[in-house]
Amino acid sequence: MGQKEIAYEDFSDNSQSQVKHISVDVIAVPEPPSLMHYESSTPASRSIFHGDDDNSMAFMPFPNDPKFDSLEHSLHYKTLSWQDKFDDPDVDLIMMETALQLNQHCSISFEEIDKTNILPHLMPRYGSSGLAHKIRQRDIPDCPVLKKLLEYLKAPPPRPYGPGLYSRLESIVSIFCPNLSCLQPYCTSHVESLPMAQPVIPQMHNDKFARRVKTPCGETCFVLNETAGLGTITWSAEDVETLTTVLLITPDTLPCDLAIICDKPCHEVFHQRGVILPPELINAANEQKSRRPLSRSLKFADFDPNNYTPNSPCSHEGPCDHRSQCDCYLNKAHCERNCRCSPKCHRRWKGCQCARSKIADTCSNVQRCACRKANRECDPDVCLKCKARDSSGEICHNVCIQQGRRKGLEVRESTWGLGAFLTEDVNAGELISEYIGELIYELTTDSRQDLSKHSGRNYVFALNSTVSIDSSYVGNETRFVNHVPAPNANSSPQVWLVNGEHRIGIFAAQDMKNGTEISFDYGPQFFVGVPEHGPAHSESLLSTTTFEPSNSIDT
Repeated sequence: MGQKEIAYEDFSDNSQSQVKHISVDVIAVPEPPSLMHYESSTPASRSIFHGDDDNSMAFMPFPNDPKFDSLEHSLHYKTLSWQDKFDDPDVDLIMMETALQLNQHCSISFEEIDKTNILPHLMPRYGSSGLAHKIRQRDIPDCPVLKKLLEYLKAPPPRPYGPGLYSRLESIVSIFCPNLSCLQPYCTSHVESLPMAQPVIPQMHNDKFARRVKTPCGETCFVLNETAGLGTITWSAEDVETLTTVLLITPDTLPCDLAIICDKPCHEVFHQRGVILPPELINAANEQKSRRPLSRSLKFADFDPNNYTPNSPCSHEGPCDHRSQCDCYLNKAHCERNCRCSPKCHRRWKGCQCARSKIADTCSNVQRCACRKANRECDPDVCLKCKARDSSGEICHNVCIQQGRRKGLEVRESTWGLGAFLTEDVNAGELISEYIGELIYELTTDSRQDLSKHSGRNYVFALNSTVSIDSSYVGNETRFVNHVPAPNANSSPQVWLVNGEHRIGIFAAQDMKNGTEISFDYGPQFFVGVPEHGPAHSESLLSTTTFEPSNSIDT
């Protein structure tokens, strides 16, 4: 440590200045070591659906590196963003004026214009603020189009749904993800919205309800007033639509309960149900329901992730067979919880029958547990004996991915760059963590391979025959797990079907103590084109392929 003087000029209020000196302590610090070459990654607790990258290339990566084949990489894209993404302000004003004229003279709202997909989108939507917002932000002098637009935007925005209960339900269903791993709106893992459930076929005629009532619900109960005041019942169209919507979902609910939902007298609800669901309609609906699934042997392929990709939940009339062109039937998949078919559908997964045992952990044996044998985690809706719904984790040992029973990991310097280390003990067979990243399709896997090959860092993990997980830009600590050839690796990645979707869990292959570095075998295909490899991290590999998770589920 030493001292040095720093000179500075001090200015006073009368514009006079004076040079002054100040002594400072100087401490010599050795140059810190540079960090290994890694990309930054946004932390996430669940994989995010990305699909394919844009067909327009936003920029040319490694522009000043002659070793990067920019021409070959550009062939993955159709256009260049800086050429086709340019918006002419004059054209935008013409489009805006057209939309305003349609609204003023033809009473067509901006939302209705957007549905035609003829003009550029006017209103905000996912990934775009809309043309109206863009023009509003511009500083255009004396522009009549902007004045008209501001007048239009002063009006209250239209509802995103219709006025009736059915439209409101449809709007909620379209944005809400019912997958047990999510149960939230605007899910980032499942982007396809579900349609409304198929209407439930009514079973009961009105004259059968009285037998189910033990005690009248009140003075207006239909049991006491089946025919009272029928001539004076006046319901609005919206009231009738509300009851009709409820009956589509639960047609055999007692009028006493329907009266609470609809906020109407019980005997009036009873009468209106008879009008909406007359006996002849109920009989006809049940005759149509009598169509049974064909007695053919059921074929399933959802136990092998190498030859199966989960499909969207099915939604159709009739049984799940070739006559209804059921998506699950065509994909040889079991119907899952979110499918719109009957809970008694013959294609539904039946679950396991494992009961609590004093000898071994429940649902831990691949030979005894039907779910484990099929590379599935237990389904909380159907695996009842093993208590798969119990979040304490003391009973069922086959719900660790969906319940997030992960071990603590930290990233720090390893023998081969950075690595992932345990911050707690783990037993053999336990889940360490889930491999997280972007869910991408094959075309994007190919286009990104140029970048990973050039940088020598590859984070793409094959999930199934269609989708891969890439943690280059989104991920968690597992992206830093290093390669060690089997059988010396202390963990194993495995693909499991969890609530109808494939997910990759990294499981301990042996007992490990706090501070142990996690490793697994990347698989032989990862090193295609690499002449020699030993213990290494993807940071040092010239990779042309993806990780290959094991399908083994032995514990």
